[in-house]
Amino acid sequence: MFEKDTAMRIFMTFLDRKVKEAEEEITQKGVLSDDKAIPLMLKTQFNHIAHLEESVDSEFGNIRRQFKEVNEKFEEVRQQFKAVDERFGKMEEKFDHRFEHLEKRLDYLGRNVLTGFSALATLMTLFHFVR
Repeated sequence: MFEKDTAMRIFMTFLDRKVKEAEEEITQKGVLSDDKAIPLMLKTQFNHIAHLEESVDSEFGNIRRQFKEVNEKFEEVRQQFKAVDERFGKMEEKFDHRFEHLEKRLDYLGRNVLTGFSALATLMTLFHFVR
């Protein structure tokens, strides 16, 4: 926390010394003077801030862990969707192949029907003139 920073360490050492002086003053005189109260209040605030920082770090650690778990679940879901997507791709290929085959057969049938009608029309024309 604060101890990593040299300036902060120096300041905390100063506050520790002043807090001891305040404790001695309270023990000896039974009262606390204004000039000793301020360092005591600062030390209390720094301790409170350090505690809050530890709490926040702990909470963020929990949140990071939970997000990691959620990311892992999403990765599993993504893999499942990828498998489903691959299956749909294969089905699409099969349908495309079947539709192409059906289209060719319908074209063939259409040509045969036209050829049949043409042949019938030709025969009808011949019979009409032959009679």
